[in-house]
Amino acid sequence: MKVLLRDEQKLKIEEIVKSLDVFYKDPNNILEAYRYVLKSDDLEAEIKKISPRYVIDIARFLGELYSSDLGLVKDQIKQNFHSMNKNLSSFHGLSVSSGIALIINSYKDIIGIDEDIDEEIFELLKIMVSSIEKYIITIKDNKIMRYCECIGGLVGIGRVLLRFKDNAEIDKTIRLILKTLIDFVYMNKVYNGVERPSWYITDKEEFVLDRERFPNGYLNNGMAHGISGVLAFLSISIIRGIKVEGQSDAIEIILKELYKYKIENDNVTYWLGRIPYEMIDKFEEIPLERCSWCYGTIGISRAIYLAGKAIKKQKYIDDALYSLKTISKLSIEDMQLTSPMFCHGTAGVLEIFTLMYDDTLDEDFLDIISKLIDETLKYFDEEEPFKFYTREISSMSEKYPMDDYTVFGGVISVALVLLQFIKKKSTEWESVFVIN
Repeated sequence: MKVLLRDEQKLKIEEIVKSLDVFYKDPNNILEAYRYVLKSDDLEAEIKKISPRYVIDIARFLGELYSSDLGLVKDQIKQNFHSMNKNLSSFHGLSVSSGIALIINSYKDIIGIDEDIDEEIFELLKIMVSSIEKYIITIKDNKIMRYCECIGGLVGIGRVLLRFKDNAEIDKTIRLILKTLIDFVYMNKVYNGVERPSWYITDKEEFVLDRERFPNGYLNNGMAHGISGVLAFLSISIIRGIKVEGQSDAIEIILKELYKYKIENDNVTYWLGRIPYEMIDKFEEIPLERCSWCYGTIGISRAIYLAGKAIKKQKYIDDALYSLKTISKLSIEDMQLTSPMFCHGTAGVLEIFTLMYDDTLDEDFLDIISKLIDETLKYFDEEEPFKFYTREISSMSEKYPMDDYTVFGGVISVALVLLQFIKKKSTEWESVFVIN
């Protein structure tokens, strides 16, 4: 981390880290926070869900904080590992957001391959490797983006496995994932009589919350659930030394499709993350939307930048840098960031701009990094149940408690982003977002 903080920024981050350190060491604080947010006195069911996730996600933060002396964190994790290993019903399948990949990635970060749990971690890796086949069959039969994406699909799983690539069996599985994703890029699906790319999300495939906004589905170019996540993983794999036949060609195909929805206006260059069915032929009318990691141009730009590095084509690197620089000139309000979280808030955008600066040492990024630090710090409130609050675009005057402490959508992601500005990063926690 090469970014220099102002004194007041450093002091505020230290205050926040100290507060979260005290708060997260006691599981009862988490339960009380949920009791407040959920307005419920009966949390027995919630406790069963929260306990294993508490250990995993909070350990990421504590592990970064105490990287020079991990005894406390190691003891806590080891005490809970056996029960979690035997009760994976509290996690969702293999995913990196809440499944076996989450467990493996977290343990790799916090403990590494410790002799005491080495065998058990690799047992989980075996479960993951043996279960990949069901994803591949589903993808081939149904052409569903959800099984390829970052958060719940092959991209997130593959990125975790990439950290164990020196193991021959895992290397073989990574290559199988890459080949499956490459095949997916070439697939098309027919919707309403029109052929669309495989990453078109039909009305039957989309999340319930999206159905009102996208009654006929949409083309998903985003990072979290869309094709840019695939692009990023294909690119990172090459950068990390694993490449299969057709990988560079697939990267070029995705880039070509993304560039169809590149917009340049009002001195801003951006890529569209979601294009509704009704707007595919008139996408130029779609305004700039939230500039986030998950669906926004920030995440897409990072994927394009990584693609340029992977296939050694400067044009893509330059275009991504240019787009990010035009976005960096916008106000936080115009970027439509109303939350500190990583997924679609300031922390995710801050992390990407910080990575861009670390990669390029381009001082044009320093101003937006400082602004995003300030904006993220504003959301801290000691009186809030999880210590941060959020807002909604539709009601900016209202404050809402941040009711999630996890890495993808909660307070832990904010804490990890802020912590790296006062302490050298010692793990690869950001790898789950396929941005590095």
